[in-house]
Amino acid sequence: MPHYHRFFVPIETADSGAVDLPPDEAHHASRVLRLRGGDAVGLFDGHGRTWEGSIHEIDRHRAVVNCRPAVHHPAPAKRLTLVQAWLNHDKANATIVQRAAELGVSRVRFFKGAHSERLPRVDDKLTRLAAESCKQCGRAWMPELEAAWDARAALEGLGGAKLLATLGNAPASLGHALSSHDEAVWIVGPEGDFSSDEVEFALAAGAIPISLGQATYRSELAATLGIALIQYEWGEMGNPSK
Repeated sequence: MPHYHRFFVPIETADSGAVDLPPDEAHHASRVLRLRGGDAVGLFDGHGRTWEGSIHEIDRHRAVVNCRPAVHHPAPAKRLTLVQAWLNHDKANATIVQRAAELGVSRVRFFKGAHSERLPRVDDKLTRLAAESCKQCGRAWMPELEAAWDARAALEGLGGAKLLATLGNAPASLGHALSSHDEAVWIVGPEGDFSSDEVEFALAAGAIPISLGQATYRSELAATLGIALIQYEWGEMGNPSK
């Protein structure tokens, strides 16, 4: 992939031609990166389309890119959903979104755990963080960001292998749990872990206990480690056995 700056554009963007960058991206291009006419740039919409182009016009308030026809990238064949209890520190929730986007998660669904102090709130700031992470690592697809009232609602409609991060139950082998599945759900609790009722419900819904070892990790690290291990098992992170 050529080394150039990438910018996030709306899903409504035309497949080719002149594209006005959104105001925040135009500001970044002109005032931070100080790009000039003719500079090569890339665009993406987070839904599988990417463009190569060059700056046509740029000033303090506007940036226009002349784009070649969009390249359409298929959605990942294996879909991973992170079901994550809302954490009490906004920075931790932001970290989870950033890492999920970088590691190719298809969906992040936050929920209010029994030990969460607040309802989850998916806003423009989290969407921008996901976009920035995809820009940095070159991904064409951004994760969908969703919020659910509780664990029951968070698991509704999700298929594939359901994997529960836990220390308190006899764990299964991750490779065995993922066997033959192209879809998986990684379920992580909040500070203070899941309640006993949440664990019972998840297990009754078919979740398989998975251990990350004997160390006790912060929720945002447990989320990241589980995502990375699942992607590795699937061969998405250089697993030579796949």
